[in-house]
Amino acid sequence: MLFSDVAQASVQHPPLRPARVASLIRPPFANTSSDACATVSTIVAQNPESFIPALTALDCLKSAPVNVNRSVAFIDFIQPYLEFQSTLAYLKTPPPGWLFPGVDIFGGLAQMKDLLTSGQYANQWDFEKDIYSLINILPHDFHVNLPLPLVSEVFIFAPLTGPLVSISSDGLSLPKVFFKRDLDRSLLNATFTPSALSTVNGEDINIYLQRTAQTLSAYNDPDSTYNTLFFSLPFTVSGVASTFDFGQTFGFDSNSNNYTFENGTTSSFDNIAVAKIPFDDITSGLALFDFLNPVSLPSNPSSNSGTTIPDPSPTPTPTAEITPITSLPGYPTPIVIHRDGYTSGYFLSFPSNDTAILALSSFTDANQTDPLAGPMQSQTVADFLTACLAANKSKLIIDLQGNGGGIVFQAYDIFSRLFPTLTPFGATRMRDTPAARYLGEVFTMSVGSGEVDGSLNSDFEAQAYVDLKNNTFADWNAVDPPETIYGDNFTAATRYNPGLVLNASIAATPQVFESQNIVMLYDGTCGSTCAVFSEFMKSQGGVRSVVMGGRSQSGPMQGVAGSKGTQAASSRFNFRNNMPSNSTSNTPLQFIYESSNCRLFYLKSDLYQIEGLWSRVRDVVWGNGSCVQGSTVRDGDKFPGNAGDTVEYERGVDSKVRLGGQPGLVGGSGRRNGTGTVSGEGERSRTMTVSGTKTGGGLSTAVAVNGTVYTAGFVAATSTRVSATVQGQASATGAGTANAAQFTNGAIDGARGEIGKLMRFVGVVALGMMV
Repeated sequence: MLFSDVAQASVQHPPLRPARVASLIRPPFANTSSDACATVSTIVAQNPESFIPALTALDCLKSAPVNVNRSVAFIDFIQPYLEFQSTLAYLKTPPPGWLFPGVDIFGGLAQMKDLLTSGQYANQWDFEKDIYSLINILPHDFHVNLPLPLVSEVFIFAPLTGPLVSISSDGLSLPKVFFKRDLDRSLLNATFTPSALSTVNGEDINIYLQRTAQTLSAYNDPDSTYNTLFFSLPFTVSGVASTFDFGQTFGFDSNSNNYTFENGTTSSFDNIAVAKIPFDDITSGLALFDFLNPVSLPSNPSSNSGTTIPDPSPTPTPTAEITPITSLPGYPTPIVIHRDGYTSGYFLSFPSNDTAILALSSFTDANQTDPLAGPMQSQTVADFLTACLAANKSKLIIDLQGNGGGIVFQAYDIFSRLFPTLTPFGATRMRDTPAARYLGEVFTMSVGSGEVDGSLNSDFEAQAYVDLKNNTFADWNAVDPPETIYGDNFTAATRYNPGLVLNASIAATPQVFESQNIVMLYDGTCGSTCAVFSEFMKSQGGVRSVVMGGRSQSGPMQGVAGSKGTQAASSRFNFRNNMPSNSTSNTPLQFIYESSNCRLFYLKSDLYQIEGLWSRVRDVVWGNGSCVQGSTVRDGDKFPGNAGDTVEYERGVDSKVRLGGQPGLVGGSGRRNGTGTVSGEGERSRTMTVSGTKTGGGLSTAVAVNGTVYTAGFVAATSTRVSATVQGQASATGAGTANAAQFTNGAIDGARGEIGKLMRFVGVVALGMMV
């Protein structure tokens, strides 16, 4: 089965690089000049890991000339893929409870084409920055992302401050921001008193950080985007770095920032860049562009010469040696632990010995290279529950901090182990598109006739689904009538066929913990498969939750604020909307505000040992502890009794950052041409012609997509993987298509190599779109 959900938090957070950062050699800063790339080349030639002044690196990026034809063609290239994005209508006109401005993705792309053709982009960087923001940031859905050459592949930008932390004096008072290095120093020197930060370059620290977070983070709650800026132990375990440290995607406005502390002292720290590519012979912006953008793809993609397109989904080697992880930094000795470290179990030693902790930092291994990761996670959880039963543990904290998702079926499995008598609900809707309808009809009929292996293309097979009453679908037309909701067309609400997703043997196992004795612990980064699991736990299991951190303000916060979609097509777009299970609402969970039952802030001690945080959570949920003011519905800020007892949406939780106008931003003026909102401008580009004929055997003999005809044999040959050779056979019609097929090494890797992983979902139709 190809029900995969590979979008994780690591998509948005660069991996930790402690070894490399420690070995960087910083030469004297060179002066920024019009020959910025030449300066970079000289610095990198001395040492590839040298620090580069931030403005020198940014000027090098800005010196790449804009290529209008390729850029326009690239927009045409990506639009058909984005048709599968399931939230387009809701993003364009967000319902109440959405905390950010709306975004019209197709309107933004149309506006960018106008800016390109009218000569209003000064350089390639400005274009790529706009399209990166439109696709990766403004939807606030980490299932939607597209790497771009200049933005993603050339430099890592970072401040030389070390990580920031947000710390409360007692876990309830409003937190303040510190340099972690100062807190570390205070542990070693009792006479040193760290001071909180008050301003950055004269701007209030909280305003500066909220704007930085909203500009760089794809999470869908401003408290969650704020949390991503800071160091935490769960982030370390998840293998991700804070956005402030390593997520400065667009660089800096200056070579240093000035920081003022509450005690009146000041410090200045450099902003730097590190090259991710060799700069041999790259002495100008044009040379940089040419390095990233080969003139053409090889005429024979299967040859060993020229540009190669890597296998988008390398198969892990089952015999590869894996060194087991036996403990986690800052965590106590585990009772059980997965060999990849992302699932572990503990017994709390204080204030009571009745509590167990199941730490789930992911639903897949970090590198997705362990072929046994899924089964071993299931077994690790089963072993831990057995140990809890034997040790008479009566309460369970499920720590989901830093969990950005993983394999969606793991959510079904672990929920079933916790509640063996309940069947996971898991209703979803896909967006109705001509390509999806065609693929659904082809694969449903071909599986029914036995002509295609049903285990390979199940996303487009009616046999893989049941309706909300567990009835099977007769054909794809029953799956996709379509249904018009919120001004767009969608499939019917579907659930996975239980026979495909559930382990029947689990139903015979005992339930170890009752609902009232389980609590979920969040930090706002839970998304994707973690969101699916959370919906099962809350809506069906009746499990309550506590969320940590967020902005320096009282009130509620959402615990699940990554993508609430149920499936990402190879981490490039959200393929399915996750629908609420205890409501008749057709609004996807992505657009429903759901605060946690209680909120707490981090303490200084939480930076070094996690067990104290777990103890506070236990005291709040089952003892006499209190929640942050205004974060709970009970008087006295006490923990409520039911999962549904949460503070409802109100305007105070909205983002307080107002972004400058940029293409696609609803309600703001388009950057550079000031034409106002772009809502609706993209409609003209949203049509696609699909036609085909069918034989008595049920398999289409041919399909035409935008005028390009493919045979049934070609459909079957490319239904599960599109190799570099097959990709090279894609043909298309229309002006400018040759340039589009050559856009960039980086963008083609990003939209043909990396986005090529989604070919298993869209098959030959995607090839027809690759104009």
